[in-house]
Amino acid sequence: MGGSTASDLLASVEPPRRDIDRSEERFPGAFDQSPLGGLILDGGLRILQSNLAIQRLLGRRADELIGQDALAFAHPEDREEVRREVVRLFTGDVDEVRLATRCLQASGEAVSVRLTASLVRDEVGNPRYGIALVEDITAAVEASLETEHERERLTKALEAGNLAVWELDLVTGVFTMWDHAESASGGLAARPAPDFTDFLERVVPEDRHLFLEGQPAPGESFAVDYRVDDDGEITWRRSQGRAVGDANGRTVALRGTTIDVTATREAEAEAAAVFRRTVEVAHDAFVGADAQGRITDWNPAAEQMFGWPAEEVLGELMVDHVFVAEDRPYYQDRIEALSASGADQLPPVRFELPTQHRDGTVFPVELSLVVVTSQGRHHMRAFLRDIGERRAHERDRANRVLVDQMTGLPNRTLLVDRLEQAMGRGTPPGANAVLFIDLDRFKSVNEVSGHGVGDAVLAAVAGRLCEVVRPDDTVARHGGDEFIVLCENLTVEADAAEVAERILDAFSRPLAVAGRRFTMDLSIGVAVADRTATDAACVIRHADIAMQHAKALGGARVEVFEPEVADRSARRLDLEQELRRGLSSGQVGVVYQPVVTFGGRLVSMEALARWEHPELGPISPAEFIPVAEQTGLIVDLGARVLNEACGQLAEWRNRPGWERLTMAANLSGRQLTEPDLVSTVSGILATHDLPIDAICLEITESMLMDDSSRAAATVDELAELGVVLAVDDFGTGYSSLLYLRRFPVHALKLDWSFVAGIGTNRVDTAIVASMVDLARALRLVSIAEGVETQAQAEALQAQGCDLAQGHHWAPPLSAEAFGRLLDDSRFT
Repeated sequence: MGGSTASDLLASVEPPRRDIDRSEERFPGAFDQSPLGGLILDGGLRILQSNLAIQRLLGRRADELIGQDALAFAHPEDREEVRREVVRLFTGDVDEVRLATRCLQASGEAVSVRLTASLVRDEVGNPRYGIALVEDITAAVEASLETEHERERLTKALEAGNLAVWELDLVTGVFTMWDHAESASGGLAARPAPDFTDFLERVVPEDRHLFLEGQPAPGESFAVDYRVDDDGEITWRRSQGRAVGDANGRTVALRGTTIDVTATREAEAEAAAVFRRTVEVAHDAFVGADAQGRITDWNPAAEQMFGWPAEEVLGELMVDHVFVAEDRPYYQDRIEALSASGADQLPPVRFELPTQHRDGTVFPVELSLVVVTSQGRHHMRAFLRDIGERRAHERDRANRVLVDQMTGLPNRTLLVDRLEQAMGRGTPPGANAVLFIDLDRFKSVNEVSGHGVGDAVLAAVAGRLCEVVRPDDTVARHGGDEFIVLCENLTVEADAAEVAERILDAFSRPLAVAGRRFTMDLSIGVAVADRTATDAACVIRHADIAMQHAKALGGARVEVFEPEVADRSARRLDLEQELRRGLSSGQVGVVYQPVVTFGGRLVSMEALARWEHPELGPISPAEFIPVAEQTGLIVDLGARVLNEACGQLAEWRNRPGWERLTMAANLSGRQLTEPDLVSTVSGILATHDLPIDAICLEITESMLMDDSSRAAATVDELAELGVVLAVDDFGTGYSSLLYLRRFPVHALKLDWSFVAGIGTNRVDTAIVASMVDLARALRLVSIAEGVETQAQAEALQAQGCDLAQGHHWAPPLSAEAFGRLLDDSRFT
């Protein structure tokens, strides 16, 4: 132990006389400044004094130690031993105590220490107090334990592995071996070993060449498995190690280990047998080859896959019977390079490649290859799986992803890819164009004939499109009843419009489907890839905008994209967003236009939506109503208008003389297809306590034609409810006597466009007269819209028209203004 000893310390201090607490007067600084922890103890092992070193070691102040039982700071497991030894010191059994033990720091952590304790006696030899020196030996203990653990691990490893360590001195021929038996010093013991000649005699003759073929270079490692004859019992050994060289670069010794691997080799033999049985019944081809690529294994699946029996290919080059002819030199070079690399281990690889049957058929396989090293030699093991069927499934899956399954046409994804490729070839602007095609009123086919027939019609449309377009054009199904044609290599931009017109003309002939004939009208939008449309998405968007414009103009026509059309489309999008906010914030209100007799008596009114934007001002119904219909906002808008108007009507009907006042409101085609329209109407009427016949709902002819089946059901339900129905804008759509007979309508509203020409235009006058006569014949009320002049009013009255509305009597009025009109005697 380094530092001060108990004797040294006692020789340098003056012992205390009575009061040990006055130590600073009686003890020099050596006690306090000692690098060893120091304690002064009385016979009861209470602490009388402590120095700075022990305070630091224990992590406690002097006042936390003085007067305390010294054993309280010993480790609980060591206290009894410490107490017993120190008591022996005070009883005189020993002169000094030396003990390796542990103490506890204030943090609770145990510290390994060496304790040295002795007594200080008075003049007659009686014990006065004890002095204990404490040295921290934690680091030394840990190092000692680590060394012992290492020795123990090595011994156990050699014992568990039945290892022997050996050295062969090639200069002297001395062969020395160590095993795990402990020597007297506790290390590994050298054991007598036979000389190398005797050792070789124990190796079976077939394996002796392994020790006689060449000699490893200095620093080179080696490993060899061999068999040993142990008194007639053949066992396997594995010796491995490294060659040792001298300063001249000569190998002078071999050092290594030897282990009995008999159990391992037997397990490997069993595993090899299991592997062989598995390979024989495997569905995948298995091919084994040596380092030169010559076949050593060829299972039955390989015979079937490649058409070569095993006896014809064993010993032959693998590349000649597995790889296609043009790939054989490449793969043989790779095999030879692998053999020359000397690498002990290579990671397994998997890749796909074409391979060849004996009859010359080429087919794809997935090859899984692993290279193993045994006895210093490379061996290749390859499993090959025929993936021809999988490739077919992948092609089919890709086809399903890129091809529309109903029509067999490319889908939108494939079309966009082809358009991007066409635009990426550096063709001049205008050389590529897109035709966006929509089938007008196709949903009526599904509703009337069923979706099965509808699908067949779509397939027939696809077939006719393919017949009409140019050979290099691509016809694709965009989705639903929409198709796209990609026209490439156009000479002039007008060529695309010509293709579109040809398509339109081709569909003037009916399609024969399921024993029926269908005439399909098409709306076609044309857009070219030019400087304003530089990517595929933009070109398709422009064509879509042009197609929507064609539909807005009545359909069955071709429209070429113009920037102005895009501006209007952007305007519609902005209006949609503003309209959504306007509906939620109450910007949309209702105005009322009187409906009168030609004598001027007010009998009804038409409720009309008006939008007053806080920043844009009043927005025309001709602009926002189509946007509402296209986006579905018309459903909410219509319900709000009807609810507000019914509330106002209920108030006005409470006025004397106006108890039978009625009101008309418009229904859109979108509302007519809503399944809850009837319940919405009846609920609003009930809310405002209005009778069913207090309102008239106006429906256009085109609505009935667009979705006749669903519309008919809704109209029938409204009629059963008792709601009065009118055909609005009569004469501008499909004025079919069949529809007038089919739907239970009560009134015909003559469109303002005919009324404007009455009296001045012979045709308009005749049309209005015929419509009034038709209404009278069908016992329907005729109502003229847009009457502006006295002459128009007189002409309509002369023809027998029943009612009219227009600026001639009053424009659409606010609720307040209409309320004042009810008090005007001219209208009563």
